[in-house]
Amino acid sequence: MKVSAQLKLMRQILQDPNADRWERDSLLEFLNLAQESMYREIVEADESYFIAIQEYSVTPALNDSLEFDLPSDCSKVKTVERLTSGAPLPGAQVEFQNRNIGGINQSFSVLYTTGPVYYLRDDQIGIVGPSTSYTLRLYYIKTPTDLDDLTDTSEIPVEHHRLMALYAGKLAMGTEGESLEPSLLQEFERMYQQFKTFLDGRKSQWPRYVNYIGD
Repeated sequence: MKVSAQLKLMRQILQDPNADRWERDSLLEFLNLAQESMYREIVEADESYFIAIQEYSVTPALNDSLEFDLPSDCSKVKTVERLTSGAPLPGAQVEFQNRNIGGINQSFSVLYTTGPVYYLRDDQIGIVGPSTSYTLRLYYIKTPTDLDDLTDTSEIPVEHHRLMALYAGKLAMGTEGESLEPSLLQEFERMYQQFKTFLDGRKSQWPRYVNYIGD
């Protein structure tokens, strides 16, 4: 459901079809608050729902580190691996300040890895001393994009977009010390229970929704 349809639905919920009471920006603010709340619940149940992929082209830098910007929507790095003609080689993470320290100061996984050694610093990922060219694949948990255009579509599952609009309407009414009409409140509670069932079904599942993002 596009934002335009969700805003139209919100105006029906709020009984404000002509925008006499609620400006568009206000409705968008409540819609984004509802999206953020539902996003947090999904991530708590199964963060892999929002897993995405970014690939980088690594070139040799024997005595240095090669740094890349993390995706702007990255909230958490899950896995880093080097692509090969066979099975990918998993990376081993080090702290930035220890990136060039060898011997006993390094963990077992770093000392014996055949995959990339990397560190995370601010909004960048650094690859320590790559000796050859290869493709690095990053799996990460993405955050949803703020909804600000009528053509936008939330990344919350589409079957729960009506609930999101109801939730946003409920938040808006709450700021005025009011509540949804009884029938709408009952619908909200029923649809929220369906959402909870969806969350229960997502727990302990293998990732099924992966978005590819190239260089």
